[in-house]
Formats: sequence, structure tokens, C-alpha cells
Amino acid sequence: MRRLIFLLIFQLLKSMNAKNMLAAFLIALGLVIFTSSGISFTTARQSIMMFGLQVEKKDHHHVPPAVGLITIMGGMVLRLIKLKQFEKRVDSIE
Repeated sequence: MRRLIFLLIFQLLKSMNAKNMLAAFLIALGLVIFTSSGISFTTARQSIMMFGLQVEKKDHHHVPPAVGLITIMGGMVLRLIKLKQFEKRVDSIE
């Protein structure tokens, strides 16, 4: 599986256009999320002054590894769609 992903990234780097760049980015981002068992990050909310004390609220967020797999698959699908078929589908939507 890893070998296939690295081969796809290598092929993407050989023929760079906007679609391939996006596919390479999605695959790389998915690999980072999946291999690190998800990503956690913290965001700080606005501080509140209450009775002379400053109260800070922090929110903790977690991106599960399943999102990484979905992102990898999305990048692969985007890579495998031919550019002309992709443009035709976008034109048909409009």
C-alpha cells in the first residue's frame, strides 16, 4: 500500500498541473493524518473577566485516522480521473 502511494506521488510530481498538485497534496495530507493516528489541536476562545479573574476557555479537537484514509482515497481518485473527463463533468454541472 505504501509503495503504491509513493509511486502515485512520484508520478504526480513528474506531470504537475493544478489537478495533480491538489491530488499530491491530498495524498500527502492523508498520509500525515493516518500515520500519526489522527491529529489533535487546540483552539482558544475569547477570555472572560469575571469577578477580577480571567477565565480562558480552550477547545480540543481531534481529526481521526479515518479522515486520513478518506483523504488519501480522494487524492487517488482525483489522480485517476482524466483531465478532459473532469472538465466535461464540471461543465455539465454548470
